[in-house]
Amino acid sequence: MESGKPAKFPKVGRQIFLDSEARKVQFGRMKHLRLLYFFLPCGLLFAQNLSPANTHLLKETTIPEITLKNADLREALDVLRELTKTEDLEVNFVISPDVKAEEKVLTFSIRGVSGVDAFATILQMSGTRAEIKRGSIWILPNPAP
Repeated sequence: MESGKPAKFPKVGRQIFLDSEARKVQFGRMKHLRLLYFFLPCGLLFAQNLSPANTHLLKETTIPEITLKNADLREALDVLRELTKTEDLEVNFVISPDVKAEEKVLTFSIRGVSGVDAFATILQMSGTRAEIKRGSIWILPNPAP
C-alpha cells in the first residue's frame, strides 16, 4: 500500500457496518423498555424465597385461568393477590400515588400461567413498572421516554 493514500474497504464491509449502526439507532430507543420487561420477571424469580413482599408466591403459583373484563389496575392486583394467596401469606402490592389506577382499564384472559407471568401481563397492559421496596411490591409509572 502506498503511503498517503487511504485504505480502500470493499463495499460489502462498509454496507454491513452501516446497517449495524442503523440498527443500533433504530432499536436503541426501545432498549430500556425491553430490559424492564426482561429483568422484572427475572428479578421476581430470583428474589429470596421468603421475602417480606412474599414474591415467592408469584413464582410458585400456577394460575389455571385469570379473566379480567374492564377491571382497573387495583382490581387486577386484588385478583392476582387472591389467586396467589396461601393460608396466611399474600403478596404485598402498593400502588404509587403517581399511578392513576382508575384510568388503567384491563381486559384479558390467560390460562395456565405462573403468577410472575400474570403479573408481567398486568404491568405491560397498564403501562406501569414494579420495584420491591420496604417489603412490598411498588407499582410505579413508567418513566417518560
